[in-house]
Amino acid sequence: MLTKFLKSLVGTRRDAAGNRLAQAHRAREAGRHDEALEIALDVAAREPRRAEARGLAGACRVAIARGRHADAVRARACPPDNDALYAQAAEDFAAEARLAGQPCAAIGRQAAALRESGRLEASQALLREYGARTDCVDATGFQTERALGLLCTGHSRDARAIYQHLLAREPENARLHAAYALALLGDGEFARGWDEYEWRLKLEPRVARLAPDAPFWAGEPLGGRSILVEAEQGLGDQIMFASCLPDLERAGAIVAVEVSPRLVSLFRHSFPGITVVPKGSAPDALPWRPDFRVAFGSLPLRLRRSAENFPTSAAYLCAPPELVAEYRARLAALGPGPKIGIAWRGGLPETLGALRSMPLAALAPVTSLSGAHFVSLELADCRAEINASGLAGRVAWWDEAPLDMARFAALLTALDGVVSVATTAVHLAGALGRPVWALVSRAGTWRYLWQGEHMPWYRSVQVLRPAGSTDWVCCADEVAKRLCAKLGLS
Repeated sequence: MLTKFLKSLVGTRRDAAGNRLAQAHRAREAGRHDEALEIALDVAAREPRRAEARGLAGACRVAIARGRHADAVRARACPPDNDALYAQAAEDFAAEARLAGQPCAAIGRQAAALRESGRLEASQALLREYGARTDCVDATGFQTERALGLLCTGHSRDARAIYQHLLAREPENARLHAAYALALLGDGEFARGWDEYEWRLKLEPRVARLAPDAPFWAGEPLGGRSILVEAEQGLGDQIMFASCLPDLERAGAIVAVEVSPRLVSLFRHSFPGITVVPKGSAPDALPWRPDFRVAFGSLPLRLRRSAENFPTSAAYLCAPPELVAEYRARLAALGPGPKIGIAWRGGLPETLGALRSMPLAALAPVTSLSGAHFVSLELADCRAEINASGLAGRVAWWDEAPLDMARFAALLTALDGVVSVATTAVHLAGALGRPVWALVSRAGTWRYLWQGEHMPWYRSVQVLRPAGSTDWVCCADEVAKRLCAKLGLS
């Protein structure tokens, strides 16, 4: 009788804990991550061997860190220090792995948290340790994290082998196909890469507002026919894929393009023969019903099948001349000598911003060049960091410039050069044909290719890569040498 009562009591507690965790999952799905974390930690305290509770706590901490960063971006503030949150998340996932019957998925999440916080070496060490385990070979979550880690350290061939192995078992897994596409594109295998890249369209439902009934363009002749290019992805990608728009015009198409509102004025000035509408516009924003529609990122599938298909001209965007004149006057007021734009923060947490960014102090070999003046190209107000780095009076920041891409393009056009980590400034300056020295970490993105000094999208961009994940000063020193040779600095 007593044994039966104790079993009933334990079962009741487990049911209660399960109900509480279900409540936490619902809160997390609704975006109430603090509430979900509180519940998960309460369950973990009451049932220390509950693996699910620790895993949920780790996921909530990562989501909270991302949310705080996003809030800072919206407020144009410096990113918060989330190191403690990520460290706690990594501990949660480690505990989940210890308690779970199959630890590989949790280890993959722990490695991802370490990498997202900038601890690439620790992440890689963990993946190597578990990568030899036979029970992890077919664990999709673990293996995809391992593949991403390999891409971050320049081992793209090994990453591709992992994706191929997983896809042989899960041929309809759109997420795997989309990840495999980026590995291929970063290696310059464009034909296969763009084919795989189309799988991204299956990951999230697309809401076509402007012409939902128009058929998707499948490469049909466009002479005399109309096509709508639908907005997709962020500013940098829209700028990058915009090199395909002149190809459509040359094919005789009547073109409309939907873009983020910040790009509208720049695109209207750069492409006077194209109808440009802001993303989210009502259907009546178009002057005609298009014969076809196509996602922005699907244009290269037809138009950039090989390296020879990329732009040969130095520029395909141009800034309004009156704005260029305005910024040239403002730059001249800083004093004689070359004017150089700098950006040292790139990406969001989920796009490995911690690995793509550097401290401003790491740019000292550049910012200490005599005779030059510098302008911050950051969206955030970084004046406190500029002052703390001893650069007060050396680095200007005009807060209105990054808000509208036409003004930002005018500033970049007026500058003598740009030194930037992997961020929108590189794409815009490259599309304008301005000289750019891009500092791209080992965890860079496929857009810059996984190796080499050139990216196919922009002829004027030189890519420099630090030997390790923290070797930014050596990289900046090389940039300083090239600036001296190009601009006559010392």
